Amino acid sequence: MLSLITKAKAEASNQTEKPPIYNVWNYSFCDPRFGQAYPGRIPGQAVVSLLLWLTKPFDLVVDPMAGGGTTIDVCRYLLRRYRCFDIDPKRPDIEKWDIRRGYPHLPQKPALIFLDPPYWRLKREEYSQDGAAMGSYQEWLTFMENLAKASFKAVNLGGYVALMGESFLDERETGRFLLLNRDCLAFFEGVGFECVQEIAVNMPTQIKSFRDVEYAKRKGILLDLKRELFVFKKRGPARDQRSWGSLVATPRPVLY
Repeated sequence: MLSLITKAKAEASNQTEKPPIYNVWNYSFCDPRFGQAYPGRIPGQAVVSLLLWLTKPFDLVVDPMAGGGTTIDVCRYLLRRYRCFDIDPKRPDIEKWDIRRGYPHLPQKPALIFLDPPYWRLKREEYSQDGAAMGSYQEWLTFMENLAKASFKAVNLGGYVALMGESFLDERETGRFLLLNRDCLAFFEGVGFECVQEIAVNMPTQIKSFRDVEYAKRKGILLDLKRELFVFKKRGPARDQRSWGSLVATPRPVLY
């Protein structure tokens, strides 16, 4: 067992990837090593950057809406332990669990919780018909408020929660441009998290279909290619050094 741990640590030290130094991440494709085809799939490279920045080998990472299993594949690649769940698992290594029930029992509190929820009604027809995307926008916000509370209880002191979201023009139901992550910001800060970074994750144009492009031209609207990644920290007694120094936001008042 000791030799396996020593070998794993050696493999971790030989990783060529480095933690990011900027808060704009650009991707032209989804690395096929990370995750399988899935609605709303994100480039696994973004999860690689996130884990290199916020975790170290053998830390526990939790993803309660694991989709195509991108987080699992990245954790295996970077030698992080993981627990990944989904209401409708598409892989045998994803555990079936509905996060609306709160987090299941975990062997320990994770260093990082990665949240990539449904972006309300976007791709709703491709997700579980019993999922959080099925209701109204207000019902989705209630789901996110409860998720913030559950995540604060679940994550380790000094640990992080990373929330991926996409803002979009909702012509169909509300008639508004919806800033999903910003609408959820008060929920996470309200339970005690501090928002320490916002990252722009720029997606390739290939994620939009020909039909999307033609619709945008006809309506004179812009297609959304940018996703926002908000990083929250559950502050402990002392600040650690795994941050971007001067880029880390100063504490702001808790919003209610």
